[in-house]
Amino acid sequence: MDDNDGSTQVQIPAPKVRRGILALLSALCGLAFCAPPLPFLTPFLGFAALRSRKPQIGGRAAAWTGIVLSIPSSIFAGWYLYIYYGLSAPAGEFAKAFITDLSSGNRTAAAIKCDSDVSPAELDKWTIAVAKLGTPLRVECGPVVYNGAFKGEDRRFAYTIVATVTDPSGATESFDFALFRSDGAFRVWTFSPESPGKAKQ
Repeated sequence: MDDNDGSTQVQIPAPKVRRGILALLSALCGLAFCAPPLPFLTPFLGFAALRSRKPQIGGRAAAWTGIVLSIPSSIFAGWYLYIYYGLSAPAGEFAKAFITDLSSGNRTAAAIKCDSDVSPAELDKWTIAVAKLGTPLRVECGPVVYNGAFKGEDRRFAYTIVATVTDPSGATESFDFALFRSDGAFRVWTFSPESPGKAKQ
């Protein structure tokens, strides 16, 4: 009660302020470079948080952070998906064809698939390593990974893939490939057994 004029003052409660959940999720998804499809969801979460009319603590800052981070995150995620899913099948077919060439003694065809850094001595060594497995061979390849590969002291970034070869007796041996790619074509840079000996199944 107001003693001066006898009127009653009603206090209007302040609107309840909540933490911006959508904005926070937007910022977290923007940081998820290696977890597709989270980076692609980031702009939707961020703009949804910005359009909310409910008072939020730190909502706008977190939302804009997520939206900005979504740009490099989406580029990285798209590039990762392209390599993992888009190149694994053609790289696997290339690796199978190369091993088949070595197994059948078709050195000319195998040489065409090699990088210019591969020496005749290296190709001879690879041919011997595969020829000893006999024929026919069953070849299975894993997914492609783009990372650093070594050849002696030389380190380059290449598409690496592991091929598991099964010989007629059922014994298996795995080979590591390091591939270069230009003009849509792969080239073998390194080819070596993943581990010494054979794993009996």
